[in-house]
Amino acid sequence: MRRIAFPLVALITPLSAAPDGSALYQQNCGICHGPEGLGMAGVFPPLAKSDFLIKERDKALRGPMEGLNGKIEVNGATYDGVMPPAFLDDEQLTAVFNYIFSAWGNDVPRTTTQEISELRAKTKFPTLDALKSSMVGEKLPDAPEGWTLSLGTELG
Repeated sequence: MRRIAFPLVALITPLSAAPDGSALYQQNCGICHGPEGLGMAGVFPPLAKSDFLIKERDKALRGPMEGLNGKIEVNGATYDGVMPPAFLDDEQLTAVFNYIFSAWGNDVPRTTTQEISELRAKTKFPTLDALKSSMVGEKLPDAPEGWTLSLGTELG
């Protein structure tokens, strides 16, 4: 009896795969900056071919960590709006920025989780938990006489 040997192929999957920067961008940033990073003229600045990502790197990186408001200039146009912080951890932010830095014609030096962590430590929310804690609502006001107030659900 002749035996045939088949090579054994092992598929190795990391225990925790790195976050998908493209998917995280679409979920957290794409609604304002657009699926192709083009933004909306006069309202939401573009991220595609954005000089702001290079000229104001720290400010760009800090935006999703603590929010961004006030006037900024991107590709010669002025924007004066408000960007809320994103509830993303340092590894997720790294993935999002590295996606943005290499997408849509951008050629921006990559970031690292260490750079993100060190920069976040200098913000008004030095950790993701600090950001989350800042968003906790206040105690419900006292109900008027004869009424009862109760909490239906807390938003995540």
